[in-house]
Amino acid sequence: MWSMLQLGGIEASDHDVDKLIEYADKIRQALIQKTAGQRSNDPNGYVSFEDLGTYINLLVLEVLTLRVGGRLEMMYTKKAPV
Repeated sequence: MWSMLQLGGIEASDHDVDKLIEYADKIRQALIQKTAGQRSNDPNGYVSFEDLGTYINLLVLEVLTLRVGGRLEMMYTKKAPV
């Protein structure tokens, strides 16, 4: 995956930012939920701890895609709303 990023095989887009938010929300949910998300009576929004590592890896890959594509710097230089 890193080789593909280095060669420019993936370009950053607004879709990447949406995925970044989605994966961060999944990780946040896993950290705040009351169980490991594996019980049959857990709410639908709970994240299984078995999937937590996958979401962390996906988040890192999305950030790397934004970084290599130059979009991370563009987001950094924008002023946050007050």
